[in-house]
Amino acid sequence: EYSSLLHTVNIPPSPRLALVLLLLSVIVCLLVLLLAFSVCLFVSTFDPVPSLSCKNLSPGSEDDDGEGPISEKLGRIQFSIGYSFQNTTLTVKVLKGQDLPAKDFSGTSDPFVKIYLLPDKKHKLETKVKRKNLNPHWNETFLFEGLERTLYLQVLDYDRFSRNDPIGEVSIPLNKVELGQMKTFWKELKPCSDGSVRAPTTGIC
Repeated sequence: EYSSLLHTVNIPPSPRLALVLLLLSVIVCLLVLLLAFSVCLFVSTFDPVPSLSCKNLSPGSEDDDGEGPISEKLGRIQFSIGYSFQNTTLTVKVLKGQDLPAKDFSGTSDPFVKIYLLPDKKHKLETKVKRKNLNPHWNETFLFEGLERTLYLQVLDYDRFSRNDPIGEVSIPLNKVELGQMKTFWKELKPCSDGSVRAPTTGIC
């Protein structure tokens, strides 16, 4: 009877074993949290090199100076460009945006501008992000080397935990602009459906 009683009684695990199991559970939870944080950090900083494709652009079809019409959907951007033949330096000053569309659920956007000199699509410069602003003022100046190229500006909405949302784009072949002195432009933003860098058909594709 004593032997059968031992077989029917459930003996609880030792406190040491329970402590080991608890520590293992805590370690597993910490590893899962660390992995999730690493994935979020990678996604927020991942900015793939944009692809290059061609599209038609009619230079001079938009207002170069003055206010001009405002796009109902994408807004517009103001910037200045000039070239120093003495220093062989192109100066691009991104001034401001106007009437940009809201890309966030809060009804606003966090816009910034990427600047390229196509066909070089790997080297780019960026403005600062203007938080919760549909009429941002950047007033930032950038210097490039080269003249026989196409200036490409892409306005995007910054997202911390996902890919940045493209708002619109502007392209200007520099060989069609008088660059002896700084000239200011108002350009309506055009859609860039897939968010990639596109080049006008000026023989560089």
